[in-house]
Amino acid sequence: MTQTILTPIWFDIDGTLLHTRAGHGAFQKALLEVYGWEETMETVRFAGNTDLQVLLDLSRFHGGHPDASLPHRGRFFERMAYYLDRGLEIDKPHLIPGVVELLGELCRMPRVLLGLLTGNARECAFIKLRHAQLQHHFQDGGFGDEHHDRNQLATRAREKANRALPPGTTLAAGWVIGDTPRD
Repeated sequence: MTQTILTPIWFDIDGTLLHTRAGHGAFQKALLEVYGWEETMETVRFAGNTDLQVLLDLSRFHGGHPDASLPHRGRFFERMAYYLDRGLEIDKPHLIPGVVELLGELCRMPRVLLGLLTGNARECAFIKLRHAQLQHHFQDGGFGDEHHDRNQLATRAREKANRALPPGTTLAAGWVIGDTPRD
């Protein structure tokens, strides 16, 4: 039996595939609604971070739970997704030049598997991609609501991809495409 080897290419979203201004506002509105925390977001570092890590950092700052057991985090991510979707209806994401062509070429390569490796919560990631009309290129990956440590997202993405492979198929080492050193 011939073994098929796929090369995974994991993409970050913000700054790599697109730019959007709606994300910070959605995070801010969800914080206020779910936790009652008013944040200006001026000191929050999103680049190269996970949404869960940002939420945990803010929780520590506000005297809340210092670990991933943070109560109401599921509700927080639901509300953030809601506000993000509404914000992107008004202020559409801007694609990075050449992204559509690059993804089109990669999708035509039979031994390439595209995935996401992003600090965005899963639902927010796909909302951004849907508004940019890129969602059809990606099925799964590692997301910023699955683990606070960005380094763990690649492991999770690879595990999910391995479970979805047909028999006789394996993954090569792969590539990560991002815009920050933490990617």
